[in-house]
Amino acid sequence: MTAEAFEPVRERAHLLLANAQTQLGHLPSGSMQSRWVWQLGVLQDALERLDTLAERRQATRDELPADAHRGTDAYDMPSPRTTPNAGTPSTTGPPTATP
Repeated sequence: MTAEAFEPVRERAHLLLANAQTQLGHLPSGSMQSRWVWQLGVLQDALERLDTLAERRQATRDELPADAHRGTDAYDMPSPRTTPNAGTPSTTGPPTATP
């Protein structure tokens, strides 16, 4: 499953982001670009959304009956209360030009 395959990447992303934030704090002010702080913030927000989705996914899986597996309605049909706004992109950040 894609979510399970992505889990090690998500875990590593936490470490990489923390490392980038630490390194950014050690850069001389003249060598730092202001957009880097904003970009790290966007990455942090995205990672927090992924964490929330992972928690929802796990909670949903924990609620499944013991005999639920791929191909059964209990497994394949999402619960209506767990799907609203899942993965809704954030609208924060600088405006972008539209073609």
